[in-house]
Amino acid sequence: MENASKKPSRELVDVITQQLLLGLEQPLRHRLEEMHPAEVANLLESLPPEARRNLWEFIPPEHEGEILSNLRDTVRASIIGEMERHELVAAAESMDVEDLAEVIDELPENLTESLLSALDADHRSRLEITLAFEEESAGRLMSTDIIS
Repeated sequence: MENASKKPSRELVDVITQQLLLGLEQPLRHRLEEMHPAEVANLLESLPPEARRNLWEFIPPEHEGEILSNLRDTVRASIIGEMERHELVAAAESMDVEDLAEVIDELPENLTESLLSALDADHRSRLEITLAFEEESAGRLMSTDIIS
C-alpha cells in the first residue's frame, strides 16, 4: 500500500537532516513519535539512502510495520534489507494481513519462508489465505477478518 500523501516540506527534510548529522536523538525521537506513519514514510522517501538508514534507527518499533507498508517498493526493499530478522518479524506482526501480503511478495524466498515460520499461527494462517489469491485479485484485496 504505497503512500500517496504529499511530500514533506524542504524545511522539515533540512531540520531532520541536521538533527541526524548532529546526533540530536531526543528531538528526532520526539518529532517521529508525533508524526503519522504515512508522514514518516514520505520523509524517509525524501532522504538520501544513508540518511534514510540513520533515521530508521529512531523509528518507534511499534510504527515500523505501518511505515513499511506506506513506502514505495524500492525504498521499502532497501530498508528491509538492513533490518534484523527479529525486527522484521515484529514489524510484520503489526501489519494488516493485506499490507503484509504485498510486502512478502517482494521478499526473497528464503526470507519469506523464515518470516512465515516466525509469525504466530493465526497471523500466518490469515496471511496464507490471502497469498493463495493472485496479486490484485479481489480475493487478495479483501480483509481476512471477514472470513476468519
